Amino acid sequence: MDSVVEILEREERPMTRTALQAALQVNNARLGTALERLSSDGRIERAGEGWALI
Repeated sequence: MDSVVEILEREERPMTRTALQAALQVNNARLGTALERLSSDGRIERAGEGWALI
């Protein structure tokens, strides 16, 4: 999960799930679990068609 946050910290705009998956080289299910947890923890949010830090 920290790797998702690290990637989003480097980006100036929200990243799509597909872009995150490619950057992290993880499967879709694992990424989905990480995104759900980070979102419920209030660390990231949906922003347009992507994900961004809060």
